[in-house]
Formats: sequence, structure tokens, C-alpha cells
Amino acid sequence: MKKKVSIKIIGIAIVLFFPILFSSNLYADYQTSLVFQGYIQDGLSDLDISSYSVPFVYDWDSDGKKDLLVGQNNGSNGYVSFYENLGTNDSPAFNGSTYIQACDGTCTLNVAGSGRQGSYQTVVDWNNDNKHDLLVGDGSGGVTIFLNTKNNSEPILDSGTTIFSGGTYSAPIVDDWNGDGAKDLLIGHLDGKIQIYLNEGTDAAPSYSAFSYLQMGGTDFDIGSTSAPRIYDWNNDGYKDLLVGDSQGYISFLENTGTNNAPTFNSAKNFVLFNGNPLKFDYANNPTADTRSRLFVTDWNEDGLDDIIVGGSNGKLELYTSVVPEPISSTLFVIGAATMGFRIHRKKKIIHS
Repeated sequence: MKKKVSIKIIGIAIVLFFPILFSSNLYADYQTSLVFQGYIQDGLSDLDISSYSVPFVYDWDSDGKKDLLVGQNNGSNGYVSFYENLGTNDSPAFNGSTYIQACDGTCTLNVAGSGRQGSYQTVVDWNNDNKHDLLVGDGSGGVTIFLNTKNNSEPILDSGTTIFSGGTYSAPIVDDWNGDGAKDLLIGHLDGKIQIYLNEGTDAAPSYSAFSYLQMGGTDFDIGSTSAPRIYDWNNDGYKDLLVGDSQGYISFLENTGTNNAPTFNSAKNFVLFNGNPLKFDYANNPTADTRSRLFVTDWNEDGLDDIIVGGSNGKLELYTSVVPEPISSTLFVIGAATMGFRIHRKKKIIHS
């Protein structure tokens, strides 16, 4: 998307189009209209699950309000906490949490934790029975699907079925990557790469074996360490893009220059906030530390603009909301008799599951 810059000279109006958000530079930052709003609250204090928080926004109890599912690492265990929204959709409020239950309600969902990775969760209707299930990656490289055996208002998950095991760290997401109508998997890993598993079964009974690495500019994409992907059409061009968290705490934007059935990526650019600072988890307190970043895109305050929730090493959740600056009518620059002003526009996008 390009911004329109209007330059007015006495008696003459000249309209120029200048690319502010995009650059042909492979390593350029990506300017956004995001503003840091602080930490998401739980009661009267910051929501805090102690370490390595992973956010996912979803109406888990089907009451019409978006809730929070937060993955976490607790030593050698990885849990998922359910924070019920006690407020509204445009002003969510939380007061305590419960662990997601498995084993048909007789045990707490628990996957392997290792080092700085616990659970990385994605909500999906895995077997097409119109009930939301939970796909969870863990610190040992495993991926497990927990099926909902009850209903969507009172989900009860089974004991889980292992899809993959072995390795270190996995961050799985679900998407019909090649447009054949079946669920595929993209999995981030400790090595910074992203594996693509195309579904060799059916949409209701997925099956996977071989994988390929996500490509960027003709080579394997590599974020450095602990890639954590989410799929979202960030630039609102109708094509799914990738937003990827990493070990340092940044978020990289991979613009899809191909199609939805054959995504193509040529560059990865770090998000920059509206004020010019990098979007980096815990930047104010630890600007140079490896703080991790695990993200989710949502319209948190229901204003029609894209917001981002980011989790990381300290266990809290940072909230970044998009803003639309008011038109600037005052003179910004004066060159002879010329004045320049600009206006930034953003629209709401649709989240890909």
C-alpha cells in the first residue's frame, strides 16, 4: 500500500505518490501505524503467566466475546491458560484464568516444555465436525492435536494425538497453503526456518509425511532462531502474508508477491512502530536482549483497524493498536510558497485461520 502525499503550490496542485510503507531494499524496516498501549490486564495487574507467553485470540466458550488462550512454559511442562472475557468485544476484561483441560476433562493439557519453549497453540476444526479443537506445538519439537469431544460452549478435549515428535521447539499453524481444499501445516523451529507440510490425506483426516522449507528469494527462509509464524493479509491486497516472531523479540513481515495458492516471498522486514521505534518485545526494558516474540493479529478494540498482541520471555502480553492520524492542515515544510501535508489511511483486514 502506498501513501498519498499532496503538495500544494499557489494556484497549482501537484499530487505525488511516494512509497512510505514499502521499499525495494531487502533489509529495510517496515513502517506501521502501530502504537504500544501497554500490557494486557488481568484484574488490576498485568496479565502474567511467568515466562514465554504465546497469545491466541478466540471465542473459546462461544458466548460471542473474544477470549484469550495463552500458551506458556513452566519448566519441563507446557500449558495453555484460558482467560474468559468478562468485558465486551471492544473493551475486553479478564480476571483470572484456568488451564485448558484434556483427557476428556480428567487432566490438564500438558505438553513438553524445554528451555524457553512451552506450548504454541492454534485453534482449528481439525476433523470438520464443527467443533473447535486445539493444535499444540511443544518444546521438544512435537505437534499434538487435541480434539473437542463435547461442544463449543463447554469444550472438553481428548488426550491428544501426536502428529510429529522429536527435535527441538515447534510453532505450528494451519492453512490451506496450496489451495487444494485441505489443511496444510507450517511449523516454525529452533533453527529459524519454517517447514511446510502439504496434506496428503483429506481435509477431515489430514496426513503428513514429507516437508519443504519456506523459500524467500530463492533460498530457505531463516529468521535466525525460534521462528514463530502467523498467517495474515497485513497489507490488505487479498493475498495471505506471513508475520514471524523470533528469538530477539522482533516481528518480521513477509509480503506475499505470488498468489494464495502459490505464495511467494522476496523479503523480510522488521515492523517499526508509528513513533519510529522497532516493534520489539520488552523494548523499553531490554532493548538489546533476546526477549522472544510470539504474536497474534486481531482487532482488539473493534475500531476496524489491525492490532497486534505480542507475548515473550517475561510472560506478559503487549498490546499494539493501529492509529489513524488526523489530517495535518498546518504547514510542515515551507519551501518558497509551497506547503506539504499528508494523511495515512488503514483498513480492516480479514484473518486467515
